[in-house]
Amino acid sequence: MYEGVANSALLYILVIIGLVGILAFSFAFFRKSYKRCREFGMSKEALMRVIRSSLIFTIVPSLAIVIGLFTLTAVFDIPWPWWRLSVVGSVGYELMAGQSAVEAAGRAVTGDVFVALMLAMTLGTAGWIFGPVIVGKKLGSGIKKVDGESTNPGWSMVLNSTFWTTMMCVFIPLLVFGSPVEAAVLFTSCVISLVLGIIAGKTKWRWLSECNLAFTLILGMLSSLLWTRIFPAG
Repeated sequence: MYEGVANSALLYILVIIGLVGILAFSFAFFRKSYKRCREFGMSKEALMRVIRSSLIFTIVPSLAIVIGLFTLTAVFDIPWPWWRLSVVGSVGYELMAGQSAVEAAGRAVTGDVFVALMLAMTLGTAGWIFGPVIVGKKLGSGIKKVDGESTNPGWSMVLNSTFWTTMMCVFIPLLVFGSPVEAAVLFTSCVISLVLGIIAGKTKWRWLSECNLAFTLILGMLSSLLWTRIFPAG
């Protein structure tokens, strides 16, 4: 079975080495940033307020990622989801890619199939890493040029919104036409997210807006317990 690969000591060691390297880079960047802010005259008290605020609005929304980690570990064990969601992965992509890869294998997941799944998930996000290096500067300059020449300076927002709309057009049909349970959970999550957004807008609670994804994911997953009873065949 694939557990020999998915839960191997070698994979644990490689993941830990990678995470330690990333933490070291993050700490070095934090140190340089802190030192630079002090050179600009920012007080230690002001910096501590920024740090505390950043910690709160980083940790709480990350609950969504933790839930995604628990979901992925049921299929891929611990080290691979730990690495994916700690570095370059996203909850939505990893869950979809993992499910699609398992279905595409068409047979029981063995060691070689699991390695193929790891490769497929990695290649799927390679563009996020190498794409900006190749076309990032040119793309950014092009957007600024369009904004500068257009009578509507918000044209870049239109391009960004179009991109995300296109992404939704790709992913949403997979859920809508997948099964009744998936469609019901999607609809429930949309309603929850919309309600939380309205509440955050009315009350000016920034923390609720920041935690919208986490709360929506938690409540959406809880709603699946109800929908699986209503649609047991789903």
